Amino acid sequence: MLVEELGLDKNKYYFLCAAGIGDTMIVCGFYNALKKKYNADIVIVVPEKQSFIPEMFGIKDYKAVDLGCTNIFKVIDKCTMLSDAHPHPQKGHIYLAHPAFHNELSAFFAPVYYRKSKIKFLDWYKQFLHLPLDTPFEDFTILPKLSEETEKAVLDLAQFDKVVLISPEATSTESVPARFWQQLVQNLSAQGYTVISNVKDKNNTVLGSQYVPLNLQDSIALAYRCHAVYSVRSGFCDLCYQLGDKLHVYYANRDDLYLYSLKSMFGNDIHEEVEYNLPERLIRGPKPLPVVYRRRYMLFSFITLLEVTEQDNKRIYHICGIPVFKIKKRTHKTKMYILGIPIFSIKENTR
Repeated sequence: MLVEELGLDKNKYYFLCAAGIGDTMIVCGFYNALKKKYNADIVIVVPEKQSFIPEMFGIKDYKAVDLGCTNIFKVIDKCTMLSDAHPHPQKGHIYLAHPAFHNELSAFFAPVYYRKSKIKFLDWYKQFLHLPLDTPFEDFTILPKLSEETEKAVLDLAQFDKVVLISPEATSTESVPARFWQQLVQNLSAQGYTVISNVKDKNNTVLGSQYVPLNLQDSIALAYRCHAVYSVRSGFCDLCYQLGDKLHVYYANRDDLYLYSLKSMFGNDIHEEVEYNLPERLIRGPKPLPVVYRRRYMLFSFITLLEVTEQDNKRIYHICGIPVFKIKKRTHKTKMYILGIPIFSIKENTR
């Protein structure tokens, strides 16, 4: 079902979780607090591949949708347009449950995006949801089931108590060096464990480990059945926090540790370490998505007459969807373009 095909009940709020799995888990953990705050029924809306997350919290009133596009930038554009139409929770309308999709919250989102926040991540999320800082996060109580196909693939390698799952990939945090994972696999293999790499692409399997194709649900289900989990900090870790001392989490820098510390969020026996990616940065995770600020000027609330986008050193004015005028700033120089043609340049005097 496409998100546009949702039959919206005018007496319910709809919170769309279109970001990462960790963000979806956090919103689900505050589900009852949100219902109490708004004194109304709330429907959690998630991408189809994340449908198991509200089920882990026993949430019955949820919808799994297809966002209608696979390109992440198109997803961002689509969600931003939805949030522009309804920037605040309203009955009978979809509300984007992450600050990244709200242009009016760009100043609130920036410190977290650039790792300069003085507020811990869970408290920051409470502020976004307008919940008191003493609002408790409710633990999930239901674990996802491992598919029969994946269970067989794992048991062909080893019994679950002899399997260690490593997860070296992250989207919004920096990865730790490849040499670290290779050495870890060597150490665990020497202890008699079979190591499985939780990676999207088989070609990224850590040297010396095994590859088993895992979707999101199977990766979480396997995490709770195997001997231990070693992971770079990611949304995957959020869903593994109940593993306690069976979970080992690695951060590439202290800024990430301060902001995203699982111990700070959930206060249990999780092992956390900073594995500095210095002086040699052998690998990096995917670069964080660029922050794009948008302002739209609408006609009849659904026709975009003018859109102004700002990203890094560029500002672009779109008229009826056509990029007409662009201002590009560089060190000591500003250029202006009309329909992609440079028309004017200003050079600053640096003396």
